[in-house]
Amino acid sequence: MRMIKLIWIVYVILAIYSIITLLPFYIMLIGSFKTQKEIINEPFGIPGKVSLSENLRWIYVRDETPVKEKVFAEIFDLDLPISPNKKIKDLAKDQDQKEAMLNYIGSKVRIGNIFMAVKRGNLVRNLSCSFLVMFASVFILSLFGGMAGYPLAKIRYSSFSLILAYLLLGLTLPRMLALVPLYKMMMNLNLLNNPLSLILIYSASRMPITIIVFSTFYKAIPSDLEDAAEIDGLNRIGFFFKVLLKMSHVPILAVFVVSGTYVFNDFLTPLIFMPNMEFTTIQVALSHFIGAQTWFFGPIFAGCGLAIIPMILIYLLLNKYFITGITAGAVKG
Repeated sequence: MRMIKLIWIVYVILAIYSIITLLPFYIMLIGSFKTQKEIINEPFGIPGKVSLSENLRWIYVRDETPVKEKVFAEIFDLDLPISPNKKIKDLAKDQDQKEAMLNYIGSKVRIGNIFMAVKRGNLVRNLSCSFLVMFASVFILSLFGGMAGYPLAKIRYSSFSLILAYLLLGLTLPRMLALVPLYKMMMNLNLLNNPLSLILIYSASRMPITIIVFSTFYKAIPSDLEDAAEIDGLNRIGFFFKVLLKMSHVPILAVFVVSGTYVFNDFLTPLIFMPNMEFTTIQVALSHFIGAQTWFFGPIFAGCGLAIIPMILIYLLLNKYFITGITAGAVKG
């Protein structure tokens, strides 16, 4: 009986935790289809009917709202071109048509946040930049991390402990300490507002944890495999590239999930090294909807929703490697 009560208590705690965790996603989802006024006044409410003024011009004030002049004219039998000075009450032939026009524009307002995020936030271009930086960083980390992890796992140097301590030191130093010298370095190399700057920085900063992940994995590979490869005429370099690297899908995927998500979600580094709105990472692009006095909540919610969809799919496919990466990274010896 006591065990049953304990189980129910655990379920209640987990349910409360799940609600707290999912609440921001709920606000983000419904906020993507709300007006600014609705988000501020009713942040938890379901989107209702959009209230528009009868004096509203024929097209909604935001350019990103997908109200097309030609389609609008065909639906309501209007002559083209429609004068921008015309108002809804002037275009409508009767009260019913006026209501129909306002309802049509109101329905388009609901998806206007998505269009604003895609168009004004250059969502496709900046999301491509984020994936470029992420995949390039993971490739460099996997290649050079594996090359460094192999000798650390299989070859015992006299200075092995010092090398491992040096790598662990890279995990303890605060990233903020390196921002100023890194900025000066990238400025001298003329790499500011260039994705290569982010790729180099992430590849260097995430290399210690990557080497530990690979070396931990390589320690479990039996030495007999290397001896068999040596009998077949392969040296250590050939064994690594022709045999060992092909077996390294587990650490590569672990690095992709652990370091790849870190690179994709990072905000501070691209804000400093790639602040250009035209081509930057998605995190920095969405921040441009935040002004000194105005926050465009709708486009921010819509952009965040579109941006996290690929990462959620990646995590669902590779979540077991996420646990593997954390476990491997936690092994220090």
